[in-house]
Amino acid sequence: MQVFTYGSLMFDPVWRRVVRGRYRAEPASVEGLQRGRLRGESYPGLWPGEPGDRVVGVLYRDVGRADLVALDRFEGEQYQRRPWICRVGEACLSAELYLLSPAYRRRRSSRPWDPEWFARQGLAQFLRPYRGFRATPPTLNSGRSAPGPSPLRSPRTGAGRGRYPGVHRPGHGPS
Repeated sequence: MQVFTYGSLMFDPVWRRVVRGRYRAEPASVEGLQRGRLRGESYPGLWPGEPGDRVVGVLYRDVGRADLVALDRFEGEQYQRRPWICRVGEACLSAELYLLSPAYRRRRSSRPWDPEWFARQGLAQFLRPYRGFRATPPTLNSGRSAPGPSPLRSPRTGAGRGRYPGVHRPGHGPS
């Protein structure tokens, strides 16, 4: 499964705290969507836009199922994973991405989200409360372990989340 990222997950320190696998990453873009800041947050949201709108991000190739589950947990109920056509160079391919859930769109700010600002100031702020995922899942009521990773604390949910430093670039990271 290909995963298109457009915000905090473009940055290696965030990506590596969420997933365990190593995946090829490359610059990509999507059309018809808008990326913007959310009120009170350092990370962006992505929502339907106009046909000419374009968002640049990073595409991760062949992401494993366990890591998709970890990404879903990281994004929480605030985001919904959806298929979208992604452009990589001249090629178009299907990828999964995380759209801001309609119930949370009222949190949109009129300010754009700037990856350069995030690299300079927002990344450290974002990572400060985030401790990653437990190696041992919590137990369910039955006393058995729950499947998959379990978030301790995510900046997104508050529960148990090219030219920019730390952003995956072709030839500079997992392959």
